[in-house]
Amino acid sequence: MIRQSGEAPSRPLTASQLGVWFAGEAADPTGSTFNVGDYLEIKGPVSADTLTLAHDRLTAEVEACRVTFAEGEEGPVQILGDEPRWPLTRVDLRGRPDARAAALAWMEADMGRRTDLVAGPLFCAALFVLAEDHLLYYRRGHHIVLDGWSLDLVGRRLAEIYTELAGDTPQAPAVPLAPMEILQEEDRTYHASARRSRDRDFWLGRLAGAPEPPTLSPRPAPGPRGTQRVKTDLGPARAARLFATAERLGVAWPEFAITATTVYVARLTDRTDVTLGMPISGRTSKAGRNVPGMTANILPLRVTCDPADTWAELARRVRSEIRQMLLHGRYRAEDLLRDLGLVGQGRQVSGPVVNVLGFESDLSFGSCPALRRSVQGVGVDDISFTFRQSSADEVELIVDANPRLYTEQEAQDHLRRLLDFLDQTVESGPDTPVSRPDLVGAKERALLLDWGTAADPGGPHHLVPDLFHRQAEATPDAVAIEDRATSVTYAGLDAQTNRIARLLIARGVGPGDVVALALPRSIRLVAAMAAVLKAGAAYLPLDPGYPAPRLAYMAADARPVLLLVDETTAKPMEALDAIRVNLDDPSVRGRISRLSDAPLTQQDRTRPLTPGHPAYVIYTSGSTGSPKGVVVPQRGAANLRNLATDCFGLGAHSRLLQFVSPSFDMSVADVWMTLLTGGTLVVADKSQLQPGPELERLITENAVSHVMLPPSVLQVLDPAQIPASVTFVVAGEACTPQVVQDWTGGRRLIDAYGPTEASVYSTVSDELTLSDAAAIPIGRPVPGFRAYVLDARLRLAPAGVPGELYIAGAGLALGYLGRPGLTAARFVPDPFGPPGSRMYRTGDLVRWTPDGNLVFLNRNDDQVKVRGFRIELGEVETLLLRLPGVARAAAMVREDRPGEHRLAGYVVPADGAALDPAELRARLAEQVPDHLVPLVTVVDQLPLTPSGKIDRAALPAPAVATATASGAPLNPAEQRIADLFADILGVPTQDADAHFFELGGDSLSAARLLGRVRAAFGVKPTMRELFAAPTVAGLARRVSNP
Repeated sequence: MIRQSGEAPSRPLTASQLGVWFAGEAADPTGSTFNVGDYLEIKGPVSADTLTLAHDRLTAEVEACRVTFAEGEEGPVQILGDEPRWPLTRVDLRGRPDARAAALAWMEADMGRRTDLVAGPLFCAALFVLAEDHLLYYRRGHHIVLDGWSLDLVGRRLAEIYTELAGDTPQAPAVPLAPMEILQEEDRTYHASARRSRDRDFWLGRLAGAPEPPTLSPRPAPGPRGTQRVKTDLGPARAARLFATAERLGVAWPEFAITATTVYVARLTDRTDVTLGMPISGRTSKAGRNVPGMTANILPLRVTCDPADTWAELARRVRSEIRQMLLHGRYRAEDLLRDLGLVGQGRQVSGPVVNVLGFESDLSFGSCPALRRSVQGVGVDDISFTFRQSSADEVELIVDANPRLYTEQEAQDHLRRLLDFLDQTVESGPDTPVSRPDLVGAKERALLLDWGTAADPGGPHHLVPDLFHRQAEATPDAVAIEDRATSVTYAGLDAQTNRIARLLIARGVGPGDVVALALPRSIRLVAAMAAVLKAGAAYLPLDPGYPAPRLAYMAADARPVLLLVDETTAKPMEALDAIRVNLDDPSVRGRISRLSDAPLTQQDRTRPLTPGHPAYVIYTSGSTGSPKGVVVPQRGAANLRNLATDCFGLGAHSRLLQFVSPSFDMSVADVWMTLLTGGTLVVADKSQLQPGPELERLITENAVSHVMLPPSVLQVLDPAQIPASVTFVVAGEACTPQVVQDWTGGRRLIDAYGPTEASVYSTVSDELTLSDAAAIPIGRPVPGFRAYVLDARLRLAPAGVPGELYIAGAGLALGYLGRPGLTAARFVPDPFGPPGSRMYRTGDLVRWTPDGNLVFLNRNDDQVKVRGFRIELGEVETLLLRLPGVARAAAMVREDRPGEHRLAGYVVPADGAALDPAELRARLAEQVPDHLVPLVTVVDQLPLTPSGKIDRAALPAPAVATATASGAPLNPAEQRIADLFADILGVPTQDADAHFFELGGDSLSAARLLGRVRAAFGVKPTMRELFAAPTVAGLARRVSNP
């Protein structure tokens, strides 16, 4: 408890002290976070007794060591006691072989002790006698009354007093330390001055439009401050080279050190606009500089750091920024946080801190030289880099890192990298671009390339038809596909596909051609895929459930030589510009039955088939408003066999559920990883695949062993309803911690990653455990692939540092169908691979973990993933702009509730136009698949950032239709359903006709709704029933009359 202030003399806190007080109240659970300290190493015939006496005299001058704190009526106050409270402990370690280590351990333990601001004392000191001529004088105080300047000031005053007591002549006349009232008066004067207002205006202008401060940590923002310290001495030779480099650049050593650290942070974060924190003393008067106390301030140093800048140019720019900062340095960082509206948000105005503690003159106790050495510093929000010069040729580099953001190894890595980086700057001339030095040394480079290179499966590249035929010969009687009540063996499927392939060849189909498949999920669809591959062509799956305009575009763009249909799809596909072959046509069936089912050879095809020929085409969202076709070669599809066995454990006893749409590339993995390893592919009707109880029953009743699906689908399933023996592979979007928590522990959960341009999966994790939830890995490259994490200049990013993921290897796509320019832009030369090899630029930001796994972080463009579907926001915006009456449009993915991602669109009406969101959604649904139809909100204007870009963070939550009551009040069942709508969709409604899907519901939120309905009403409506009765009244009738 904080005591009430008594009658002892009290004073208000200065602005600096208030900042520490409130920070401690908010984020110092240990009571030691704001301890500051160091020690003086004194060598020579120094007297311990005299030094003890000098300490006692010193404390009489240091008014701060008489202070404690209390809670007054107007807030915290400091109470000035009568006696100094800075006790000195003497520890004799003479004769001990580990004397120095024992002293340092004592200091480290003391730095971690809780400091009670109310009871005190706020200071501690110890004198360690290591030998007759070797002493360590340690002091520790709380940051609310002591800063770095004060430690140096008090140390020098102690040396003066000792020198006087020892009878030596001081180098300069001694000046006693001044009282704290000087700092308090200066603080009052500044707060009432016009200068403070000018300083405020300067900082608000300087930070206008600044991006979020950088961080070097891959982890989320922490709660309390903390620190772990790693450090090293630069050594006289290295220090001399750095001093000389600063001189060549025409700046002071501190300015050069800050410049180099700025470039280091900018390079690691791939930023050109960097805001670091820079501590300053906050002392502007001669009198104030002689007062021990707390005035330190950490202010934002915003620097434009263009990769083309030379070291000389950037050093001069940094020098100018520092000088401007110092002119306005009295303004408190805490006040700036308040001015910017950041208080209580856990946000800062600056990123990593850089500090240079200069050297003024030698410190000596009589004739005995002394050096000031660091111990653990004040807790930091993120990470700080301190260059501490203790003598004319000695510099210590100290890294203090928040342990909630950085492991000790990561702190060590930053220390090592910054040293290497500094060494490279020494070798750079003043006119060398700052982008020239490499952040990765030779040893780390070799490690990164090793992590990123999977074992080569060996042998020649195979053809999918050959691999399938071998499997059919090995397990002819095994069931290849189950389709509800129907199944087919490997031998039967092999014979069937051989006949269809011969029909295609007879129609002129061969390697390099594309055959479109518009068939429902069935054995026939899979057989058609295999037949096309056997003929040597590439198949293009067209989901019959897609809107007609979307199918027409894909068919026109791909220009297939044939389109295979059946009786259910023949008529809907009549509008497509392609030659149709109806597999249900009696004449076609008759001809197929008469063709040979013998295995096809190269001589049977129109031309020889090679591993480099296209195997399939999958269309993905395109930023220009139209989808683009990705062409994947035979070797990429064949490589899935290695992945199936090595990573997922698929084999002859596996039963894999074919879950996703055939137009989604995960279907390629479903089919060929199963059929090339002898397992059984379980095919189901789309209605059985709706997330929820239907899917749970399907998995259980069909004894499914493996399922590959997006994590957002798995998140709505109930682990208790599915056997623990089922292996789930999540892919298509970032896995969430909740999924890991729910589906690990006695279950096998694997996280797979890969763009369509890299044959479905290119990296795969090991089996996930609960400990992976904090940073879910996407694993390492699969056999046949290479993975690189690169910066903007295509250089390897260090381990733990974000960079863009590039994929290379046998499974790489050939490119984009009919788009050579886009292909050249995304598939670039591989500087690390064999001559002539390429790599694919994924656009995904990732990092390497210390154990060599990749972790997905974000996108570096406007591509997003929703429910496993890849979506270009540019395509959504283009679609919205094409709608009548829309003048401007923006799209984004929102997560207004944890784990729930929704595609949102915002439209600005043209002059005189009246836009109805429901009507706009309906128009879009006629043109594109439902995953591309956003919740639409009409706004007066789109908010912009200071740079003129759309400020998506400022866009409002989707304003979905919220109908008011129309007609009779809701009955009890309707009210409960309306409450469930509101809770799941965040849409309050009292309208019996409110439509779940028009209010923004989708298949995943529908699954949650049905689960809640079952719990509330004790009945089990199906997804099909919800589609039939999607309104409040309709669903209420269903559950009331089951």
